[in-house]
Amino acid sequence: MMRSWIKVLASLVVLLGLWAPQALGQKQVEKLGRGAIAIREGSGYWINWRLLGDEPYATAFNIYRDGTKLNEEVIADVTAYMDADAPLGSQYIVKAVIDGVEQAEVYPARVIDNREGTGGWFDIPLKRPAQGPEGGYYHSNDASVGDLLGNGEYEIVLKWDPDNAKDNSQGGITDNVFLDGYTMDGKHLWRIDLGPNIRAGAHYTQFLVYDFDGNGKAEIMVKTAPGTKDGTGNFLSKGPAASANHNQIYRNDWGYILSGPEYITVFDGATGEELATADYWPLRGAVSSWGDNYGNRVDRFNAAVAYVDGERPTGVFQRGYYTRMTFAAWDWRDGELTRKWTFDSNTNGNGAYYSQGNHSLHVIDANGDGLHDLVTGAAVISGDGTGMHTTGFGHADATHITYMKKGDTRPMIWMPHESGSNGVLLRYADNGEVVFHYPAPGDIGRAAAAELDPQRPGFHFWASGHGLFDIKGVRVGNNPSSTNFLIWWDGNLSRELLNSNRIDRWNIGSSSGTNLLTGNGTYSNNGSKSTPTLSADLFGDWREEVIFRRSDSEALRVYTTAIQTDHKLYTLMHDPVYRAAISWQNSSYNQPPHPGFYLATDMDFPMAAPHVDVLESIARGSGQTVSDLMLFDFNGGPLWEVMPSLNGETSIFGDLNFYFSEGPEYLNQKEWIRTSMESRKLPADLTLATFVAQKDADVYVLHQKAISELPSWLNDWELVDEPVSVASAAGSKVPMNLFRKQVLAGENVVLGGNTITGASGNLMYFVVADAGVINSINTQGSIAGYELIVSPNPLNGNALVHIRLAVDQQVTLSLYDLNGRLMKVIDQGWRSSGAHSVNLNATSFAPGVYILQMVTEAGVKQQKVLIQ
Repeated sequence: MMRSWIKVLASLVVLLGLWAPQALGQKQVEKLGRGAIAIREGSGYWINWRLLGDEPYATAFNIYRDGTKLNEEVIADVTAYMDADAPLGSQYIVKAVIDGVEQAEVYPARVIDNREGTGGWFDIPLKRPAQGPEGGYYHSNDASVGDLLGNGEYEIVLKWDPDNAKDNSQGGITDNVFLDGYTMDGKHLWRIDLGPNIRAGAHYTQFLVYDFDGNGKAEIMVKTAPGTKDGTGNFLSKGPAASANHNQIYRNDWGYILSGPEYITVFDGATGEELATADYWPLRGAVSSWGDNYGNRVDRFNAAVAYVDGERPTGVFQRGYYTRMTFAAWDWRDGELTRKWTFDSNTNGNGAYYSQGNHSLHVIDANGDGLHDLVTGAAVISGDGTGMHTTGFGHADATHITYMKKGDTRPMIWMPHESGSNGVLLRYADNGEVVFHYPAPGDIGRAAAAELDPQRPGFHFWASGHGLFDIKGVRVGNNPSSTNFLIWWDGNLSRELLNSNRIDRWNIGSSSGTNLLTGNGTYSNNGSKSTPTLSADLFGDWREEVIFRRSDSEALRVYTTAIQTDHKLYTLMHDPVYRAAISWQNSSYNQPPHPGFYLATDMDFPMAAPHVDVLESIARGSGQTVSDLMLFDFNGGPLWEVMPSLNGETSIFGDLNFYFSEGPEYLNQKEWIRTSMESRKLPADLTLATFVAQKDADVYVLHQKAISELPSWLNDWELVDEPVSVASAAGSKVPMNLFRKQVLAGENVVLGGNTITGASGNLMYFVVADAGVINSINTQGSIAGYELIVSPNPLNGNALVHIRLAVDQQVTLSLYDLNGRLMKVIDQGWRSSGAHSVNLNATSFAPGVYILQMVTEAGVKQQKVLIQ
């Protein structure tokens, strides 16, 4: 009831003209690095970079080439710099200056030496699938991006389609669809095989890549079925998939898959591993109830990420739009996949939305209440899962939604129509109020909206065969040469035409275009739609990059503009509407992204900061002693992990095989933090990680002994005189120093850089956390049926430990000193009920008082032991 009143109140505020966009809470967006790039320009390099959403617009910058600062005055009016004379292979670092203080930055710019037309480019090598069993050859198709590794930069999720893929209207058996994860440098991370029960074609697989749970790493959410294998090569095994028959193929003689289970699955972005699976909603039911009896309309899908609660991302999946139209909103939170709400045009009261959908699903805050709403052609569905409005004009192929008029706080929707002589329509997103409408017979298949020409500020609108209109609906020119995609490419705030593998600037006065880029040796996707693999603001300044598939499908080619600009904008990827648009760009008939604000030549500056909550670090989990491990190292950080029990079998680095070789007994079986060799390159003044001690504990840092100049953060740590070393996989030992710090429960522990200089020739440290004895002896209650006796006690050399257990169970016997440090694990394993005796050899221990501890499933017993 309260949500409904919020909607009503927001609508009234809009009508009164008092509304300001995004009035509710901040929307959670991913942590991004600077994203700097350096493009070869003549005898130098042109460098550009991101202004991040959590930085003041007045943020300035310094540029360093090979460690030497280049600019005399800070760069404040633009996020770009021309270094006119620089040798090939120069390395650049861009550092922000906020309130006069230069910020730390260690990640160098990506250097791009390849040039074509007005763009720089680099290739991402691919692992092309082999020919399928049904004869299909694979070509890279649509892609999306997310921070899969938690490194502050984007990785790519790529869909592979076989050339026997089919439109829903066509019969025929297809080969499997694959999703691959790649880094921008071409490292293949994993492959998900959607299996024989997911048909290949533009309308079947819409995949969402986003950090849904806010852990600093993106997940993948997609429709799956029996036979789907995750990125580790295993069949789905969670939720309803646990009982699936993965050998069953459900397709019929015409190649359609109209029976069998349907799922929605969340996959881990770093590994491709299945995280959760649930039953898809809605299931097919009777195929004929969707408008035909052969399987065309029942399997028309769309998907998008939306902030339907105003703060955190949700996956929304649409089934059906020609007739029955349904939506389900899914949350991935705290390890649980839950359905938030559903919408069905067959539900009483929703009949007006029947047959009003589109071949794409878009996201906008339609009425200014801070919640994202869903736009699918003639229909708008509120963020709370209720209908907002529909025109009744029916299905169409293209849609554009954004803020299209300066000073107007209500977003607009521009679209053509397929039937009913409904032609083209510009309307407001909140209530469908018409701005202008031109009826026309036939199927108007394409339409687009953007500011095209800085000499004619403001949005223009065009559609197949209709000419070019201004915001008042006045025809002002001929149709531009393309009605497909759009891109911000040159230095002004107008948009360029992106079609096939070309980018063209359009001049309204002369009705002519100028080619800025032709991607030689590359292809577009999706037949006559001629769409890119992806277009988005992937790095550099606010302009967009474009990815095409290389003609041999052995690589993707990434193009970025090499045209200089005088404009300073926040990265578009920290605008939640634009960022959500990248998630839905691969949906059905791909559409270009638009931002959640007015972006054109006559926009106002200084630009307002995005209303977002930028994730500050990467959450890497907790253990029994280490709580809330947070990573600020966005390169090596994703490989850091809390590990339960230190031993000599698990590599101490996430990316290099070194093992704990020797050290004091009290380090064994203790909780520890695996780190990354990549992290060794970062200097001492950078905080790499923090965690909170859940208990009073001794925290140890095992740090390479050969490093003589220690980072300053280790100054208040105690050097322990103990022999410690780690060993390579070949067995060669590396001596380590052991540093200790006593921390209290609730204390925040900061871990900094490995060396003063960030020298890369050194070994990275790792961390052990020893909480010691769980409780003092006096607080240990008796456990009925259990005994722990040491005989003799005091002892000199050897003794017997007598234990009695009430039931069969796992038992651990350990000896601690009075500081709570583990000295030795005496016995560990499964024991039957009854009495047992274990030998305690104390010849290596110094005389003194120790604590013998027995941990069982029933509790803990302890006994003082005096060694003479």
